[in-house]
Amino acid sequence: MPKGLFWLLWQTLQAGLPVGAYVKNLTRDGKSHWCFALIEPAAGGHVSVRMRPQGGLFGPVTALYPQMLAAEAAGATPQESSALLLAGLSEAGFASHASLQGAAMLAEAQAQAEHRRDKGLATTLSQLARLREATSQLARENLQLMDLFTSLHLVPTNMRLLASRIEPSGGPITAISDSYKRASAEIVGLLHRLTGSAAQGSGLMATRLDEAAFRTAAAGVQQMACAQLRAEAGRPPEGAGHAEAAILCATSASSLARARAGIAELGALVEGVRRDDEALLRQMSGLDQIRILGQVESGRNRNRDGDLVSVMEQLSGFHAAIHNRLDSILTLTAQMQAITGALNDAAQSQTSFKAA
Repeated sequence: MPKGLFWLLWQTLQAGLPVGAYVKNLTRDGKSHWCFALIEPAAGGHVSVRMRPQGGLFGPVTALYPQMLAAEAAGATPQESSALLLAGLSEAGFASHASLQGAAMLAEAQAQAEHRRDKGLATTLSQLARLREATSQLARENLQLMDLFTSLHLVPTNMRLLASRIEPSGGPITAISDSYKRASAEIVGLLHRLTGSAAQGSGLMATRLDEAAFRTAAAGVQQMACAQLRAEAGRPPEGAGHAEAAILCATSASSLARARAGIAELGALVEGVRRDDEALLRQMSGLDQIRILGQVESGRNRNRDGDLVSVMEQLSGFHAAIHNRLDSILTLTAQMQAITGALNDAAQSQTSFKAA
């Protein structure tokens, strides 16, 4: 196993945070097998749950390990080796190891829930997976919307140049082009805030979703392991098995509490996204009104300069494309609200993920 991986895991644990990773587990007879290890700080050390990898990320992630081992054999430090892992994850679309472990933990917990026929946990994790996809799609839609506004940024300048040919200085077309430039700049500013660093997947929504997904999936897996340990320890509880179960069950309760808090925060973030979308729609309505004024002036000057007509037709096409993109964004936001609402209702009403 690469030392760089364990360096990364240890850094996370020292920060008081849980961690998940694909590692080789050494058995008492000297053999080894792959597992996904969930490790969480606990009193006096840490508690871990290990499970057989069944998620789709196992192959792509462990395929990065040989490169790390080769670098370490050539003299790379564990920290330098861990940088190779992070670079490989970035190429695969993960902004950080936390982003990867959120996705991996979710996938592995889903497989465990389905295997054990835990419908409550499976439903919760499925909703989180849908929310991850919707969040990624929203980031893509916002970036595409930004591209549309970038494409039309020269239109007001072109209108002003045309105005200088067909009207005195300070005429209506000049005023319209100036108003359009100001209004579109305000929308671009809002879009910059909405997109943030979404291209790298490291926006606040993506980060909080990774955390909530990891915590929720971890709590579910820990609860399953806790129940198994309790069954193995027997009743009345005796010996080391009971002590281990007590630690794990306490950890699972803490994870569940953090998962609830994370899901509640996600709901608040999605509500903020909805408000931003509504503000964007209102600003776009104002931009539409300016465009209509431009079309009116274009009609009045049709016989004097056909170039203005062409510019306004181009602008109409851009606006149609922008509204189509806004419709997609609003639909996604509504879906995300429905999912976070269902997740929050379930989280607040349950002491575990077991289906009723």
